[in-house]
Amino acid sequence: MGLREDAKNQKWQRIREAASDQFARLGYDGATIRSIAAQASVSPATVLVYASSKEALLHEIWREDTMPVVEAALANAQILEPGLDRIVDIFWTLIEHYASHRELARIIVPQLPVLQGEALAAHLPLLQQFVGGLEALVSQMELPTGMQAKDAVRLAFSLYYACLLSAIAPLGFSATRESLAADLAWLLAPRK
Repeated sequence: MGLREDAKNQKWQRIREAASDQFARLGYDGATIRSIAAQASVSPATVLVYASSKEALLHEIWREDTMPVVEAALANAQILEPGLDRIVDIFWTLIEHYASHRELARIIVPQLPVLQGEALAAHLPLLQQFVGGLEALVSQMELPTGMQAKDAVRLAFSLYYACLLSAIAPLGFSATRESLAADLAWLLAPRK
């Protein structure tokens, strides 16, 4: 990597760190491009070279942070025996990740179902990879009679999203990995 490319990467890293810190401490409304730039020791125009808006910056930071976690969770799930444990492992890994970044997650996660424009473009590859991985895992499971894999993924994702919202809520997370597994088993178990 050349000196110019290295300098660009270092600048982006400073912007990312400053923005992450400000979004976490001040919330989305409290952080400004100008204050992020000042903390990163760059001009506001430089911040806007890396992201076209404050919203785009927030979503790009979140995507860069979350994509490796999703990829690792999907890869790790392949090691497990086919079945519900794979899905629980993926969900729990992501819930723990988001809970460890609670302040940023509180800004991003509630927006996920209604993303549009640049925010959707930033998250779509990640969401497609996540849902595609879930569909592949669910298609290997025995499901209730008449339930299609896509329907099972919707149900499972709905439960995961509810647990995720609980995990980042101000009161904290009260469910456990075991309760998530039990709820998923109840939703997706073949009925006799």
